[in-house]
Amino acid sequence: MDSKSKKTMISIDENKYPNWEIYLKNEFKKINSTNVEIICNNIDLSCTKILEIIEIANQYNCRIICFHSTSSKTIVSSQSLGYKSHFV
Repeated sequence: MDSKSKKTMISIDENKYPNWEIYLKNEFKKINSTNVEIICNNIDLSCTKILEIIEIANQYNCRIICFHSTSSKTIVSSQSLGYKSHFV
């Protein structure tokens, strides 16, 4: 399997990374795949924040394929933008 086509999961935790936007940028710099799943735990992401994440991913030639969250707001927002999501 081509390393660019494999899936990578990035977990963001607001308690561990209060400035998780910078953390995400650093993670996207390090990964060697284009398909990324974001595990956002309990972070409430609005459509605007999700679009910001998508924009960051695009800057690094990555494609967000799914969001995992315990926040219903994040699940609803990601689904309304057409992304797969999993309530965990």
